[in-house]
Amino acid sequence: MPSSGAMNGTAILLKIETVTIAKLTSNNISFSRAAIDVSNKDSGGWQESIYGQGSGSFDCEGVFDEGGTWGADEAYAAIVAKTVLTTRWASAVSGDKYYEAECLLTAFSMSAPMEDKVTFSCTLQMTGAPSTGTVA
Repeated sequence: MPSSGAMNGTAILLKIETVTIAKLTSNNISFSRAAIDVSNKDSGGWQESIYGQGSGSFDCEGVFDEGGTWGADEAYAAIVAKTVLTTRWASAVSGDKYYEAECLLTAFSMSAPMEDKVTFSCTLQMTGAPSTGTVA
């Protein structure tokens, strides 16, 4: 049965290929579409626009775990090899909607402050159109 009502963000996971990224503290998805300026002398002093190219990205942050699923080794390898990664934003609840896209891992960083936890963050830039579906 799909989720209903307001959702707790903890329920939303980020998967790369078929592996859920472990120890996430935050994950985001964004879509945008460029506006093309088609203003002309007949525009009456107001800018006129039409839709241009769309884009999107997934961003995530988490607590680094050397033994965790899909971690630093996989991220480093993906950047070096220029691997295109299937990325999915979804809950684990059957019937909920998911968003998925082929992505380029454009940034991966880790932070190790003194006397604090080691964290990571990454950005996955969509390449091509995203898709949606229903969690099985």
